[in-house]
Amino acid sequence: MSSRLPFVRYATMEMILALFLNFRYLVDTKWFKQLQKYLKMEPGDTSAASDGDPSSLHPGNIDNSPLFNKEAEEAGTIRDNLLDEMDFVLVPNEAWDVLLQEFGLTPGQDAIARKARTRIQSKNLDFDNCFVF
Repeated sequence: MSSRLPFVRYATMEMILALFLNFRYLVDTKWFKQLQKYLKMEPGDTSAASDGDPSSLHPGNIDNSPLFNKEAEEAGTIRDNLLDEMDFVLVPNEAWDVLLQEFGLTPGQDAIARKARTRIQSKNLDFDNCFVF
């Protein structure tokens, strides 16, 4: 056992996974609502599409531009005072991977990943709703 990582000797697999896999991604609410409309559409159903073309409901690339502060000096700065469910939706790592593979990310944007704080109680992971920004 490596002396550089002495905690590994005592950590359970759940604790180790919690350290590395406990990320959530921010997705703009407007884009996410369009995704929901697209996913609810039945095959061959064009009634939900405004022009009768089902491809018009396709949300396109994941576009988080409304979450960024356009007036900030540093590119990629997130706006202050964003509200969960109003401005963004938190997406688990596994779901983000699927969305990214299926829809891609708007060119020039980076994913907005945030590490969730966890509390470990006995052998179960217990997520609180506090995210580090």
